[in-house]
Amino acid sequence: MLQGKNAIVTGSYQGIGKEVASKFVLEGANVVLIDLNEKITETALELQNLNGEAKIVSIQKDLSNVGLIPEIIDEIKQHFNSVDILVNNAGIYRTENISDITEESWDQVFNINLKTTFFLSKEIVKLMMENESGCILNLSSVAGKKGRPYGAHYAASKAAVISVTKSFAEAYGQYGIRTNALCPGIIRTSMIESIINNRSALENKTTGEIEQQYLDKIPLNKLGTPEDVGQFAAVICSDYSSYINGQAINVCGGFETD
Repeated sequence: MLQGKNAIVTGSYQGIGKEVASKFVLEGANVVLIDLNEKITETALELQNLNGEAKIVSIQKDLSNVGLIPEIIDEIKQHFNSVDILVNNAGIYRTENISDITEESWDQVFNINLKTTFFLSKEIVKLMMENESGCILNLSSVAGKKGRPYGAHYAASKAAVISVTKSFAEAYGQYGIRTNALCPGIIRTSMIESIINNRSALENKTTGEIEQQYLDKIPLNKLGTPEDVGQFAAVICSDYSSYINGQAINVCGGFETD
């Protein structure tokens, strides 16, 4: 499905990012993994074992520092002559009441969730324009459509990601470059586990009760998995989805139907 494609996946040390990259590799893509965590090299080795013919490159960089993007681009160019796919997955969540959100916390969330997505895409799209083709996939969230009482800054940043997605789709569709957003719902990752634990403390409820609150709002009555997102990401970034552009697609079991 992605045979011979060159893909970049940010925030790919673990969770959704790792699963997206894994699915890409299994589908025949070469992948650049970018993450702050030094164990990204171990993830690269794991992915190499999935497909010995794929080229796997790991780059350990702090994506919240957009000043490092030129270095990242140079390193990518050392390994690949072209870029076909960019997945902007790197992101953070802070479980905070609206009244407790500080300017520093707001800026941290927006820096990695939005600023990095915009400025990395801005540079990668230049490489895609050379080949008049490409696919950018931004990881937003259903929170960007619903809002969040314990994470208004996160929800706002993800709503902005959807807006940036639509802007890129409008601007670069003429060059054969598609830009879409995936909006995961409640996916069983370390981030969700942390959110459940933090909400448990804030609401004085057990983690089981918090998880059940989520399940009660999901018609399929189960949390999603990183595999659910990874499989769909591979399809969206493949030629099977060549006419899908500028969309924010939910992967949430019905948690959000907009």
